[in-house]
Amino acid sequence: ATAINTAFVDAAEFLTDLWGGFRVIHQTGEQGYEQVKEAYQRKKLKVEVHSFIEDMASAYGAADLVICRAGATSIAEITAFGLASILVPYPFASDNHQEVNGRCLEEAGAAVMIIQDRLTGRVMADAVRSFCTDGERLKEISAKACEFGRPGAAKRIAEDFVSLLGS
Repeated sequence: ATAINTAFVDAAEFLTDLWGGFRVIHQTGEQGYEQVKEAYQRKKLKVEVHSFIEDMASAYGAADLVICRAGATSIAEITAFGLASILVPYPFASDNHQEVNGRCLEEAGAAVMIIQDRLTGRVMADAVRSFCTDGERLKEISAKACEFGRPGAAKRIAEDFVSLLGS
C-alpha cells in the first residue's frame, strides 16, 4: 500500500482548504506507519494514523469515503457498509483480478477507480475533492455500493448447499 500512502500524503497539500471539514483515519500497514505519521506531523495535519485497525466495523461506521485496494475482502466490506470508495487495484495481483474487481464496481457506478500507474497526489486529491464538494455524488455512489453488496451471502450459499445435500 506504499503507493496509496504516498499519494494520500501528497494529496493533503491540495486539500488544505477542506482538511478541517473531515476526519481522516489512515491505515498504513506496518511498513509505512512511521513514515506516514511523520509526514502528517511535518505538514501539521491532524490525521489518525494506524498501522492496523482491529475494529474495522467501527472505522467503516465512521467513514463516508474509503480509499483502498480492490481485493475481494475490501470490496465485500465497503459494499456491505454501502460506502463510496476510491479503489486503487494492486497492479501485481494474479490475473489482474483487482482491476477486474474495481472495474465491476466502477461500471456499476459504485466506486471510482484509479490505476496505480496514474496515481499521484494531484490525481488522488482531485478524486477526494470530487466527493467532498458534491454531496449528491457521494450519496449516489454510496447507494450504488450498497446495491452492489450482498450482505448475508454466506448464509444464502450455506442454505443452498444444505438444500442440495438434501436432494
